[in-house]
Amino acid sequence: MSVRIGIHLPCRSCRHDLKGVAAWDRCPECGTPIMTTLVECTDVGVRGLLRLRHPWSVAIGLALCCVALALWWTCLSGPAGAARALTFVAEGAPQTPRMATLAASIMGLVGLLTACIGARLMSARRDDVLAREYGAIVPRALWCLPVWLAIDVLRIAGELSIFSPPLVGRGWSIACLAAEAGLACMVALGLRRAFSVLGRRSRTYREAHLARQDLDLLGLAGLVLLALATAEAVFVHRQLFDWVDMVRVMMLVVGGLLTLGMLYLAANSIWVARSLMAIQLPLYEVLTDDPRSK
Repeated sequence: MSVRIGIHLPCRSCRHDLKGVAAWDRCPECGTPIMTTLVECTDVGVRGLLRLRHPWSVAIGLALCCVALALWWTCLSGPAGAARALTFVAEGAPQTPRMATLAASIMGLVGLLTACIGARLMSARRDDVLAREYGAIVPRALWCLPVWLAIDVLRIAGELSIFSPPLVGRGWSIACLAAEAGLACMVALGLRRAFSVLGRRSRTYREAHLARQDLDLLGLAGLVLLALATAEAVFVHRQLFDWVDMVRVMMLVVGGLLTLGMLYLAANSIWVARSLMAIQLPLYEVLTDDPRSK
């Protein structure tokens, strides 16, 4: 008994429709073995998973959210943002140019706004399977992004003296940054859950075992960076400037590692998104028996 392709399956090379072609033959257009297309379009790991109703929306939303957060962190940790947002500059120290700070702040806000759009796209509909698989963590985490954006707007407006009287001050920046840090932790927990749910549908993500630890390492690096920022504030207050320089070097190293981790997270999201948008079906749904061979 021979088996044939039972669905509209495009060839991996020429995109010719292979429906009705024997599984052991070659593509009638380009001669590519049918089995190479089957290997790419089928995934044993999705056998027990229910299909998503809106895979394109979820895939684009996940990639947008992660890439936008990587953009926000890159702008925040750059020379225009890190010295003012994460550290407390001593009196008389050279300040970051105002235009560079403004440009980095605007790019950071654009990143958070894009993340909000991505969160909207990847959120679960009521009738979607993701509503059950996400649980309560992911929806709550996605709702934290608009609040995070609003607090970031207030912080930047205060630092740039847009308000009258100006809201610039150490207490104002500390309060906003503390609120943003809490919201970032919630978003990180939500993304970790989303990756564990959506990553099961990505063969590439499942095979890259170290990718699952990325968010955990990012959270650890963020806690180390927060501890260093707190230590620097204490050292500046006590005028221990030798220790301040050492802590700033450590912050630069940890910030660089965190930036690389965010870029790796964005790459993971693209891996998962491509798998969600591609045809990933159990083999028994692709093949069908040839009635002529009975």
